[in-house]
Amino acid sequence: MNTKKLEELLLEKGIRLNSYRVGNHRLPCPTCSEGRKNKKDPCLSVDIDPDNVGAVFNCHHCGWSGNVFADN
Repeated sequence: MNTKKLEELLLEKGIRLNSYRVGNHRLPCPTCSEGRKNKKDPCLSVDIDPDNVGAVFNCHHCGWSGNVFADN
């Protein structure tokens, strides 16, 4: 499990999760939430894969999306 590396890769995108456990996480989008009326709306979905080496993210408001994969 390479959690620290995955955390660093997400932080480079401006994504800071409370937990890096497997599954889906919701949080405000670092791209669009600052300019929105409801700044705390968890419009960004981040899915950590079962092997905990990658994550896929998508904002349901602005459409910002991408993925990161840690080196093993």
